[in-house]
Amino acid sequence: MNHYCYIFIPTFILIMTKFFKIDSLKKFRYILIALFLVPMITRFFTWQSINGFTGFDVNQMMNYIYRPFHTHFDELIVGLMLSNIRADKTFIIPKLLKMPVALLTIISLIAIGLRSIDKVIFTYSALGLFFGGFVYYLINSNDYFTNFLSNKIFYWSARVSYGVYIIHHVVVWMLEDLGWFKQVFINNEVHLLTTFFLLFGISSFLSSITYIIIEHPALELRSKILRA
Repeated sequence: MNHYCYIFIPTFILIMTKFFKIDSLKKFRYILIALFLVPMITRFFTWQSINGFTGFDVNQMMNYIYRPFHTHFDELIVGLMLSNIRADKTFIIPKLLKMPVALLTIISLIAIGLRSIDKVIFTYSALGLFFGGFVYYLINSNDYFTNFLSNKIFYWSARVSYGVYIIHHVVVWMLEDLGWFKQVFINNEVHLLTTFFLLFGISSFLSSITYIIIEHPALELRSKILRA
């Protein structure tokens, strides 16, 4: 269900911009800030209604928090915010944003702090903030690390990225059946990071296979059709 957010949320934002006659990126940013709070609020009331904050149940977490799009679109809003800031030529960059490493450090601490308050309510917001800060750092830094990531060896990751997105849902279901997510949310951040790398590793491996067998031949066929 959560993949519906990639259709519903942009459509909703488009309607909002037309209805309220949003004619600037600055005003649009205010909408994004408000929307970033929506999934946190919906998670709070959803978890309150089904669980009453009496404890953690992994099945409730997956069925009522992870899968519905209205409780799980934090990362999409963060991505739109980054695009908005990048596109707005009139945006006055605060001093902190001119120091991507410091910004990433602060955002990481905020993300860890939010998740420590409540793993159900704030985990996805924390992840959105962290990876948003990381992407901002990659875009705006010119150090050894970002130069390293610009190497052609990372061309592979770009090729399989769409497959990773599609396949990771299947891997999530596999890990869920194994009871892995119960450990993730009950235990500390180490389990969360372990889950990320495990999920990314398995998804990348399977995506590489599907890219070779399906996606690459399809792209070649597309090129032939377009050249015809």
